[in-house]
Amino acid sequence: MAVTEEGRQLTSGTKRAYIRELSFNDPQSVVAMMLKDITGETPSDSDLEEIQSGSSTNSISNIIKGIVDRENRNNYDYMANLVAAYYVLFGKYPDQNTFDSDFENWGGEIRQNNQVGLMNYISDKITNDYTSYYGVIPNNQAYFFGYVEGINLSKRKDFVTRHYKNKYKSSPTFIQVSQGANKLWLNRELGNIGAASDFIFNLAMEPVEKLGITGAIERHYLNGMTSHRSNYLKKAKEYPLQTALSAVTRGENESASGGGTNQPIALNEIDEDPNLRRRFNLLWEDSSVANGLNYWKHEPWFGHFMDEKYPWIYHADLGWLIFTMVLLKRISGSYSQSLGWFWTNVKIPLRTIQTYQLRTNALFIGYGQ
Repeated sequence: MAVTEEGRQLTSGTKRAYIRELSFNDPQSVVAMMLKDITGETPSDSDLEEIQSGSSTNSISNIIKGIVDRENRNNYDYMANLVAAYYVLFGKYPDQNTFDSDFENWGGEIRQNNQVGLMNYISDKITNDYTSYYGVIPNNQAYFFGYVEGINLSKRKDFVTRHYKNKYKSSPTFIQVSQGANKLWLNRELGNIGAASDFIFNLAMEPVEKLGITGAIERHYLNGMTSHRSNYLKKAKEYPLQTALSAVTRGENESASGGGTNQPIALNEIDEDPNLRRRFNLLWEDSSVANGLNYWKHEPWFGHFMDEKYPWIYHADLGWLIFTMVLLKRISGSYSQSLGWFWTNVKIPLRTIQTYQLRTNALFIGYGQ
């Protein structure tokens, strides 16, 4: 691999290639690796150029966010629609697994026709998951409706109140309850599930009708409704981002602030995540791992060490060491008096080398060429 900032040029009989050293301290060097992790596909030159030119690449977290936005920018609105419907239905956001499953099953239909697809999604939820929260809504039309509007009005009002409170975490006004119950009545020909799904759909999508010559007058689905669209969109963006963070840490997320293994990690913590840092430790990626001791490894020629903070490692005998290059998975013997380096490899074990220690009590290890 290359050791210069620009990358070493390699020339063959068929193709010219530029190889850049993979370095945790050089975020742009990891763009290809991040793209492969997140998309599952080998990136093309144009893919790399788009990421490197279209987003900030001064940190791994910015690179990940740029890739996620690139891959999902055409889906965010549809994701937000599904999130909004789920939130209005159940008063909470779906967990990661539920969202992933629901969008995989319903995303295509929602993209094709948002109203039809989302209504079908809501109807499916009311028929299935909804029953464990609020009980069954019978197909019998008399449950919600009678031959006049006043019959079973209380059930329609209860339904409106429940889902308004799910959305806003506060009770609706008398006027809002009356409007909602009337909208259910007007859609009675759709049946109980159909009318209920239409109400949830509109409460989630927040339609606004523009009135007057200039359109300055707005009429909301329910009087006084306020938009929570930005909340749904923000939440929708978190799901593919969390999937990406799991991919680049190989599903072993651990929050830098102390969260347990397999717990979600925040984007602003990913640069310090030990499971990501360990992936840059190519030299010892196959080293034996100490049982019950996270991040501790062992090599017979090198000893016991911990790589949680790679490129810094903690050696059981030498203390803190820092690695500056990854090259061909080998270290050769050499020494620099000005920097205080020492060099070693499997053929030159540590015990045979007199190490040099800096005033900071840190030793520097690098790779020879």
